[in-house]
Amino acid sequence: MTFPFVPVSADPNFFKGDVFKRLRKGNFKKDFSAILGTVEDEGTYWLPYYVADHGFSFDPSISPEDPKNAALIDESQYQQSMKLFLPYFGDSSKIGEALTKEYRTVSRRRTLKEKLRDGVGRFIGDYCFTCGLIEFADIIADYVPVYMYYFTMRSTANPWPKWMGVMHGYEIEYFFGQPIARPSLYDEKYLETEQRFSKYILQLWSDFCTTGSPAPYWPKYNKRDRKALVLSEQSSSENNNIIEDVHGRQCKLINKWKKIASKRKSWKYSFLTKSEVIIRYPHWCSSEETEKSGDAKKNNKYTMIMQVAPFHNEAVLKMIFSFSVVMLTKKALNPAS
Repeated sequence: MTFPFVPVSADPNFFKGDVFKRLRKGNFKKDFSAILGTVEDEGTYWLPYYVADHGFSFDPSISPEDPKNAALIDESQYQQSMKLFLPYFGDSSKIGEALTKEYRTVSRRRTLKEKLRDGVGRFIGDYCFTCGLIEFADIIADYVPVYMYYFTMRSTANPWPKWMGVMHGYEIEYFFGQPIARPSLYDEKYLETEQRFSKYILQLWSDFCTTGSPAPYWPKYNKRDRKALVLSEQSSSENNNIIEDVHGRQCKLINKWKKIASKRKSWKYSFLTKSEVIIRYPHWCSSEETEKSGDAKKNNKYTMIMQVAPFHNEAVLKMIFSFSVVMLTKKALNPAS
């Protein structure tokens, strides 16, 4: 995968120094708290774009559920798909063998072809998204409050095949209340569930925006147990599920292999992309109630969720941050008011 430009880690102008060194040393502003998260199937979105030649092509002219769009790959296609990523591990055949063995069995589906297909998607998601996010969370959680989520709700507005699961980026529509604002996009049979879930998400983000803490039942993240709140179809303030160490086994192995590969001359940087999306400044998100009570002045810290593009150099995480603002209002939670 190639990009027209990449972040400059040692930037004396914007970052005032080498980004990954500053992160490792804790040399960054700490007057914020953060929500970070990943979806269940981060990697599947990219399969038709980057490994289409190895059985993952998608034909939009036919039904998403047509068998031709099922990507039921064989062993050879699995091996070739995984081999594409060997340059990021120093072209090590031993690491390649370990990767293909590990991800061959991560899927809980019944048939071998489904397992192989899911294994490629899971690897891309772990390597390019989830493991980098966890490494970043481990770093900043030593200094600031971090709240981690694991998103498992598949949108009925998702046009891709169902086997692709809860895909990269498809959680964002709930953060912005799209099931409420544009109900026609969703399956009418599940619209009530979609809207209830979106309101639940908006309430969490709104409380985080105004207080710096999303909910009393959402534990702070730390690098020991790595607790995350599951955001699923069943989620509510009364029904909340906490899991630990999301994809931890695979991420430990990937980090181990990266360290080994970084010592090889043929090693290339990896790319890792996003976490999530909010910045809080009290004068932007304060409500009439918080202004009257003085909480807006008392909570005079900014809170942000960062959309990040980390790059690994040996065992060190390089980061660049870009920000977007989510304005959460009573209107979003209750359009009729």
